[in-house]
Amino acid sequence: MKSIGGILIGLGLAWLAFALNYHEAMREIRGPFRSGPDPITEYENKRTNTYLSIGTIAVGVILMGFGSLQRPSGDDRGYRTCPKCAEAVRAAAVVCKHCGSELSPISDQPGKSSYKALAKAAEEAERKQRR
Repeated sequence: MKSIGGILIGLGLAWLAFALNYHEAMREIRGPFRSGPDPITEYENKRTNTYLSIGTIAVGVILMGFGSLQRPSGDDRGYRTCPKCAEAVRAAAVVCKHCGSELSPISDQPGKSSYKALAKAAEEAERKQRR
């Protein structure tokens, strides 16, 4: 949703630039010798385009805001998926906040926990060899 919001904001800004220069843009499109619609119609067209472009920008801002409020998935960094209810929970959680099931603890820093596990395994191997 964030990307769609960004596209709408860009489109709305370009449309607003066109709308604010509507009279000059229409004169450029029609050419110097063609007459256009009466000034009241051109004013109404300019106002309509301005309102529509501002509305497009507003919808883009709203979509970008909702895009940042999305729930995290288990694929996101710092989150994992509960094996019982399949909801996203923090990696360090030991109890699922959604279903209350117990989770196996995982450290946020896998380098430290794997080092500890490796050191513990090495100590146990040395003890077995000494016996």
